[in-house]
Amino acid sequence: GREGDWGVGRYDEDRRLMYSSDMFQDEGREVDGYDGARTVHMGIDLGGPVGTKVHAFADGVVHSAGYNPDLGDYGHVVVVEHELPPAALGDEKASSPRKVW
Repeated sequence: GREGDWGVGRYDEDRRLMYSSDMFQDEGREVDGYDGARTVHMGIDLGGPVGTKVHAFADGVVHSAGYNPDLGDYGHVVVVEHELPPAALGDEKASSPRKVW
């Protein structure tokens, strides 16, 4: 294996102290649930040693890739579009599942 530090930033993680730049402020309270500032992480961060190969979890097409240097922004990022079936929520009592995306 490769030497170096590895890290995972999980989805739905509360990052109250991290999201301090203006891009995460919602003083007009236009976004439901953010109470004036976004603090919840909406993705998954995977960190590894420089030069580590990156693999997608499913077949897809690269939507965009780049580097975002602003304070609190993504840094290096790759966005991949996957053609997966939409997720659904429901239970045995529901007449039909509710589409999530």
